Amino acid sequence: MLLAILAASIALAYLISLAIFPWRPCRHCGGRGKLPDPVFTYAHRDCPRCNGKGRGQRFGRRIIFRGKP
Repeated sequence: MLLAILAASIALAYLISLAIFPWRPCRHCGGRGKLPDPVFTYAHRDCPRCNGKGRGQRFGRRIIFRGKP
């Protein structure tokens, strides 16, 4: 019984965390929003995965809330 209450409270805390903090740093660009040119290091372009925002949705947020920010 105590274990079930503990598991339910952890699951509820995770859902609240997903609702309040839905973003994580983009794994492709490291949260910078840009990718450097390998030859000309002063040049950069927007990260194609996060569209230059430097963030992406957390995995649980995409699954549970169906990708709605």
